[in-house]
Amino acid sequence: MPQAQLACPECGRSFANEHALRMHTVKAHNAAPSNGAASIDESEFDDLVRSIEAQASHVRAQLANVEAEANELRARLRRFDGAIAKLKPQPRKARKSTKVSAQEGATKFVQGYLERHRASLSDGFTSTELHRQMGANGEGEYGKERVRYAVNELHERGILRLDRMTVGGGKLFKMVGSDEE
Repeated sequence: MPQAQLACPECGRSFANEHALRMHTVKAHNAAPSNGAASIDESEFDDLVRSIEAQASHVRAQLANVEAEANELRARLRRFDGAIAKLKPQPRKARKSTKVSAQEGATKFVQGYLERHRASLSDGFTSTELHRQMGANGEGEYGKERVRYAVNELHERGILRLDRMTVGGGKLFKMVGSDEE
């Protein structure tokens, strides 16, 4: 449905509807705004609404076409990517379990530290106290959780024994054979 073009009497610019022309004359030519309700009758209003609905319908149809084309392109791209993956597979890297080796390294380090400082630790220690002492001695390579894990592992291996539970709920460990009772 072709739209009638309305022209501004002052400058000659054309507009698609009367409302746009009125807004232009008010803003560009400092014309006094008229009461929109009084100047538009019901048939003009209905025409304006139908025009906007038609434009919205047209935009929706265009959008549906674009979305369908995008979906089709995505499907084609997935097929291409699948073909490339089959024709040129990527070599898989063997996973190394660094967590176990890092934990074992921490356990060996803590055990060596305990052997070197057996005399100063003979009264017992918690894993937190051990971590603090290792840091104070400049040997704080591992975090508190790794030291705690290492202390628990050494306890399970029988190198440390649980002497008692402290007031705050901590575990006080001693080296096995450090004070023969």
